[in-house]
Amino acid sequence: MTTATPAIQVGSLAITTRASGVCDVGERGVCYEVYALGGRPGFSFLFEQGRYDGFSPEDVAMFLRITGEVCAAMADYQCTNVTRLQRDWAQARFAAAFPPQPSASSSTSTTANGAAPVCSHPHVAMAQRSKAYGSWLAHAIAREQRSGKGQA
Repeated sequence: MTTATPAIQVGSLAITTRASGVCDVGERGVCYEVYALGGRPGFSFLFEQGRYDGFSPEDVAMFLRITGEVCAAMADYQCTNVTRLQRDWAQARFAAAFPPQPSASSSTSTTANGAAPVCSHPHVAMAQRSKAYGSWLAHAIAREQRSGKGQA
């Protein structure tokens, strides 16, 4: 039996379940952009070490566990370009999504299900998502199109 992935929006929190070229297993991430290219959705995530990547819904299912929580402090973030994204990360704009983890010996700083809290700001409940299609390559193409790269 499979469970539906919660809907993803800007500010959605995730934890990586597999390592990739940009994230380590167990690394926390926050969605900073939701996009569509040719009617196919994609999701850009920034990880706590400052690395970022785009994910199709299939990639999300393969690499991320969406917690179902939205960091309210990040819900209004608008990505203009990756240079600004990196500057915002370096200037702690995403700190609310990545608060310090409590020590393993702390038993009072866990949620009702025993998980460490991810965001110190109020969280918004999310609806279940429907079947959707996407591609990480579409994200790269969209980025190039928005930045004007690859055009003659």
